[in-house]
Amino acid sequence: MKGTFFHNVIAIVAHLSHTSAATLVLALALLALIFGLEHLAPNAPTPLIAMGGAIAASALLGLEKLGVETVGSVPRGFPTLAWPDLDLVAQMWPGAAGIAVMRFTETIAAARAFAAPGEPRPVPNQEPQGGGLGRGSDFARYVNFAGLSRLLAIELTSPA
Repeated sequence: MKGTFFHNVIAIVAHLSHTSAATLVLALALLALIFGLEHLAPNAPTPLIAMGGAIAASALLGLEKLGVETVGSVPRGFPTLAWPDLDLVAQMWPGAAGIAVMRFTETIAAARAFAAPGEPRPVPNQEPQGGGLGRGSDFARYVNFAGLSRLLAIELTSPA
């Protein structure tokens, strides 16, 4: 059950005795790797490197035998083709519409926030089409959303 921040902290502390030592060591090592690489190589894809390191450590050291839970075996090949369940459309439509509206709003907010001084004000009904056309694909109507956090990261790491 989800509680307040302090209830969650108390629950974590109360259950520390159930912690797998191998899992804790792996988690601390990965955090050290992520923070260390962020400091030493700020442009490196540190989460990707950490995940690769965790996968390699799991395979080479047999961490599953030490109590570290893994995904297990992943089926090979492509899944079998099946007709979509059209009954799910009615269930998924409200959520999908909400996500589309939020993403559209985020795109316009990002376009306005990161517009250079002197640039014309973004036009809401053209911005998503321009993003889709910028991908240069046959699916140009699909919007290429970057998101505010990604745009901010690009802005902060781009040379002046």
